[in-house]
Amino acid sequence: MATSKVCKIEGVKIGNYRIKELLILVDEFLKSKKNKYLHIVNMNPEIFIRATKSSFYRHVINSSDAMLIDGIGIKLLSSIYGRATGERLAGTDFAEKLILYAYKNKKRVFFLGGFNSTAKKSAFFFKKKYPNLQVYYSAGAKKIARESIQENEKIIKKIQKFKPDFLFVAYGPPWQEIWIFSNKEKLRGIVCMGVGGSFNFWAKKVLRAPLLVRRIGFEWLYRFLVEPRRLPKIRFYIYFFIKYILYFLFKKTKTWCFNLVKSTITKIKAFIK
Repeated sequence: MATSKVCKIEGVKIGNYRIKELLILVDEFLKSKKNKYLHIVNMNPEIFIRATKSSFYRHVINSSDAMLIDGIGIKLLSSIYGRATGERLAGTDFAEKLILYAYKNKKRVFFLGGFNSTAKKSAFFFKKKYPNLQVYYSAGAKKIARESIQENEKIIKKIQKFKPDFLFVAYGPPWQEIWIFSNKEKLRGIVCMGVGGSFNFWAKKVLRAPLLVRRIGFEWLYRFLVEPRRLPKIRFYIYFFIKYILYFLFKKTKTWCFNLVKSTITKIKAFIK
């Protein structure tokens, strides 16, 4: 990732790209046919917290080629630390922009992962939307945390046979980013991106939050309400907001109150004199 396009908070790199810049980066990569892969990470509070807790996962995230700001929490965090950060856009929305690009430029798209045939249904969804889109899919490993060598070889063989330009992986963090990073030598020439629960939207298993909710940055909360199985993940968001947002506001308020009292005492002393 270009150093001019990142800042670092708690040892974790945060992207400073605008959406247009990311699309240009992808376009230039595909036209150059570089002998490497292009890894785009959707930075959100869960990924950030996991990266601060694991040195290996932090290395994976920091080794990415570009980063999308997926969530209002990361924007707030960057503002708190006084760092510049990129334009905010949900990973699902950005992935759809890339798929539209693939359709217009006759590129190939591969969906990997998800649950209950969501990869297959996502492929069918976009095939119906863009009839000429070249798309394929694989459910991937049954249990990604314990992916066998045989499973990995089978998946890689499918990907290499199809020769996609875009690979969207829906194993959820941290596994999707780790899987992409671990297989990077076999994914050369491919734009790779972890998309979390996006397959559920495209497969019509879960409805997305209303547009207004998305625009104000609370889609993450809406998803917890409509997808109870995601509740264990809420601990990352609670921890994130308590440690980085509320704690900062508390310190700011405490400092303001202290300065106010100090200033008042000084004025009283001057008045007494």
